[in-house]
Amino acid sequence: MTDIKWKLDGEPKNNYENAKKLLLETDKAISALTLEEQRKLAYEFAQYKGIYSLFQMM
Repeated sequence: MTDIKWKLDGEPKNNYENAKKLLLETDKAISALTLEEQRKLAYEFAQYKGIYSLFQMM
């Protein structure tokens, strides 16, 4: 389990603030990926959300 980083973190009680915090963390995590990894993640997310055909048209 050397691939896990343990940390102590708080979570906002307000749903909006919690979503905002998660969005910023997600943006930071995606920025750390290579362009190819970002594309792969975007396609996987599109498939999950059911909008993969939109990506195929692009």
